[in-house]
Amino acid sequence: MERSIHESAQAEDASNNPSARARRQPSWKIDVQRARTLRGDALEELTDKQREWVWRSLLCGVRLAQATKLAQLSPEETLQALQQVANRHSALMDRRRRKRQQQSKTAHLERNKGRGYEARTGALGAMGRMGKVEQDGRHLTQGNADGEQGVSLQSSER
Repeated sequence: MERSIHESAQAEDASNNPSARARRQPSWKIDVQRARTLRGDALEELTDKQREWVWRSLLCGVRLAQATKLAQLSPEETLQALQQVANRHSALMDRRRRKRQQQSKTAHLERNKGRGYEARTGALGAMGRMGKVEQDGRHLTQGNADGEQGVSLQSSER
């Protein structure tokens, strides 16, 4: 009777406490996941974080002999499989980096919205990046790197 009370208390604790649910898996289960990965399985039932952990452990050589034996791969096949894992991992890292860059760019534009940022990056901003911009009376003139005078824009002042 006490055992069932103890088990029900653990089950209740696990449902209320996320860290209690995230227990370490036995090494043989992880070995099976590593072997499946070496065989080309995408491990779609795992979260991205769990999948990445399996990939990283393979790439670091953690229990690679056990995973290779379970996958029944030759040394040559193992090298090819590890290269595929490295490619998948690299693609995931690239996607994350691009996503972070896009989020950063969006956040930057939002922070500068309404501060004249758009005007600074318009025609005059582009001219400023392309070469020297000089104001001569009522005209803005851009010179190129050779000192030649190029585009002339009317100033808004009158």
